[in-house]
Amino acid sequence: MRFLVLLLALVLVMACPRGRPSAEGPTDPVAALQAAPSPWVYKGSLSLAVNAPLWKLAGSVPATLVLRRPDRLFLQVRGPVGGVLMEALVLPEGVSILLPGRSLKLTAVNPDETLRQLTGGALGLDALLSLLLGHLPTGSFEVTGRVVENDAPVLELAAPTGQRLRVATDPRGTTLRQMEVRDGQDTPLVSLAWEGRLRDGRTVLPENVAVQVPSLDLSVEFRFRDWEVLGDLSGAFQPRNPAGFTEKPLEEAIRESKHYAVQMRPGMQMIQTAKGRPYSNVFYRDGIVFVLGKRSGKLFQSKVITGTPEHTIVGHGRMECTACHSRTVAQCYGCHTRYDKTKPGIDYIKDEVTPGRFSETEDYRMLYPFPLALNQRGKISPVTPGCQTFITVVEADG
Repeated sequence: MRFLVLLLALVLVMACPRGRPSAEGPTDPVAALQAAPSPWVYKGSLSLAVNAPLWKLAGSVPATLVLRRPDRLFLQVRGPVGGVLMEALVLPEGVSILLPGRSLKLTAVNPDETLRQLTGGALGLDALLSLLLGHLPTGSFEVTGRVVENDAPVLELAAPTGQRLRVATDPRGTTLRQMEVRDGQDTPLVSLAWEGRLRDGRTVLPENVAVQVPSLDLSVEFRFRDWEVLGDLSGAFQPRNPAGFTEKPLEEAIRESKHYAVQMRPGMQMIQTAKGRPYSNVFYRDGIVFVLGKRSGKLFQSKVITGTPEHTIVGHGRMECTACHSRTVAQCYGCHTRYDKTKPGIDYIKDEVTPGRFSETEDYRMLYPFPLALNQRGKISPVTPGCQTFITVVEADG
């Protein structure tokens, strides 16, 4: 799901404009940060900076963003000389992404459900746009704590879906400055930060917005140059079907299962890895997790054992499932380096033949008990033991 997650992160995780709060404002600290969908269309010119080591992507590109809450978004990304690299359109019925350089159109259905899967059920399309507008999503939040830091209020909220939010605002408590969302096991899901404001008439719009998704090792920064508030720009939300483009499904699970005995279908609720990538043969249906045999096409029911007393032990939230539910890891005994002086080698830097040739082979693997360590997500998990290396030297006389 790497391609899907990255594109949706660029398309849907957008900084959006926010209206200026009234002078009086509501007394409820949560209501002061919420807003109903606006009928206006907003168009922003920006520089989109992406840092995604997982996909080996880093850099900044010019872009144009057009949006309307609750469910319309258009994004055009251009290259350094102005050529279009990507156009993405998000509508209630689906997502389409055009890649002119590859004459490729990628499509997906039900973006709202896709977002809920990516965010652990916390956010749908309008909820995400609300957050990136600088507003809390509409709905009921329980205030579980309130402190003052740097002369500004900080709210601790509990969402109806189980997520916990830590929200820092301006001193008036009406503008979001920072937000961190964590799940019920205290794992960070997403963080956002807003800086600066731009104005178009009486509307106040964000200048810089930074979004981080720790589980995906993804950072996106939106640096807006200007905004326009428009009465109507409906043409931007019309799907396009350019001649000569090949259309493919955006969901990786559908592409990967093409040669399975049974193929996955659009709209299926696929089970995801910790990094948000869907398995191509594990899905959720009627309250049950199923595993599909790729060759046989048989369905196997997967037991879900969370919620037992063992899973409530203090500190358990820091452990990966594999820390307790795995017995062994692969141990490599066969990283075997051989230096043979009877054969010539090549120095690729000097581009010349040298005496002696190096080669490396793998001789032997086995399953072995593992040590525990902190992984890249800060959780305790199994790690592979150090490699057992062998070296053989063949002298010039054999």
